[in-house]
Amino acid sequence: MKNPFKIYPIPALPPLFSPFCGFILAAFLITLRANALATLTVYDLRCEYLCNPEGILGSVNSRPRLSWKLESSEPNQYQTAYRIIVASSPSLLEKEQPDLWDTGKVQSDETTHIVYGGKPLPSFAECYWRVMVWDSHNRPSKWSKIAKWSTGPASIQDWGNAVWIGLDGIEKTNWLSDTWWIWHPNDPNPQVQPQKATNYFRRLIFVHPHKNVKRAIFQYAGDDMCRGWLNGSDLGARKGYRTVKYCDITYGLVPGTNVLGLTGYKWDTNRHSAGIVGSLLIEYEDGTTELIPTDERWRVWTNEVAGWLKKDFDDSSWPNAKIIGPVGMEPWGKVQAAEDRTLPARWVRKEFVRKKTNFHSKSVLFRTGPLRTLHQWAQGWR
Repeated sequence: MKNPFKIYPIPALPPLFSPFCGFILAAFLITLRANALATLTVYDLRCEYLCNPEGILGSVNSRPRLSWKLESSEPNQYQTAYRIIVASSPSLLEKEQPDLWDTGKVQSDETTHIVYGGKPLPSFAECYWRVMVWDSHNRPSKWSKIAKWSTGPASIQDWGNAVWIGLDGIEKTNWLSDTWWIWHPNDPNPQVQPQKATNYFRRLIFVHPHKNVKRAIFQYAGDDMCRGWLNGSDLGARKGYRTVKYCDITYGLVPGTNVLGLTGYKWDTNRHSAGIVGSLLIEYEDGTTELIPTDERWRVWTNEVAGWLKKDFDDSSWPNAKIIGPVGMEPWGKVQAAEDRTLPARWVRKEFVRKKTNFHSKSVLFRTGPLRTLHQWAQGWR
């Protein structure tokens, strides 16, 4: 009978076993650590769509919107929560001691337009922020890189004694002129009681083959909508008649015959008017000009016919367009053409002396806008 109390010696471990176990254990711990962290990475932090913006003004001054992007080394990963911290210095963020805002862990997959909800921000304040997110397995990511934004003047008092300055000039509004509203002649009162219809207008124009075109601008509008064409190419549509569709067709015209087309749409009979209006202005390099308005010389049809935008199309059976009246008439009133700004940019200049102990310097500022006080410049507002 064997002695149950006999102690058997433990066999010696192989020489390489202990280091090998240590290696396996270290790899296991590293794997556990990696699995504990989310595979999501936060990058491209933006404030009001901008990267590190300076001097945010207006109503967003105190509550800017924050956004970020995500990437992952794993497929089908997504954000389930986030945490934003905002501080007045980068060092506070490094210590995770935000003094302006800490959202805590927020259960949300939102990554855009997160409205700042921290302490009220004074004028000319610098705000540093970063983001952490949690993935679909509730694993936290590393903190993002630090981003920042700064505020501008929050009230009129922050502008000090600054006033608007400039150089007086005349700025005029450009209205469409020297053209007419037109429509199909079968519609007796399109400006009062129109019929629902889609009308197709075309006109052949001739560009002088021995002159160079400097500029050619085609503008049009319609009630309810108007679409333009040049030699079969779609120039786009404009819905409504308050403003024109502006098309620079300088390089679309060819020497000789060209085809202009307009499609007028009337869908809403509750609006008691229908028509189209437009004009083509051609400027030649020799200084001469040519204006082609919408008038009775345009041909019109009520159905789209194959080839109607080709030069050799026979439109002899199409009736001439009906002139409703000049642009500016009721019920449409004035039609806004392309914006015409006659005031050039103003350069402003101010010379001043900045004094320091044992130091004098003379500086000159060049700005295109209102001058600011030295206090505001010293605060870092640009």
